[in-house]
Amino acid sequence: MRAARNAIAGVVLRNRKRRGERRREIDFGIALHLGEVYYGNIGAPERLDFTVIGPAVNQASRLEKLGSELDRIVVISSNFATAASQPLDFLGMYRFRGITDPQKVFALPMSLKTD
Repeated sequence: MRAARNAIAGVVLRNRKRRGERRREIDFGIALHLGEVYYGNIGAPERLDFTVIGPAVNQASRLEKLGSELDRIVVISSNFATAASQPLDFLGMYRFRGITDPQKVFALPMSLKTD
């Protein structure tokens, strides 16, 4: 969560500079989830990509998309929230494609997107 807060602070500073230069601001989201993944090179010999795959990757991806819909920069799964043991805002129960049960979703306090 410290890394997420540092990333937000860095983008805020960068966006101030970009505004002064009349450049488009950086818009981003972060999903924090805890789970097992498989990683390695995937593809054909002429086109290899180093990537991660697995159910945890899928859940993190769906979680990040939800953050955008909820206008939150950082969204957090219940797996991560349990391990983090820090105060978080509970956002509710959400269903994700490919995941059977509804999932508890949390956010960093005060992580509402602002201009």
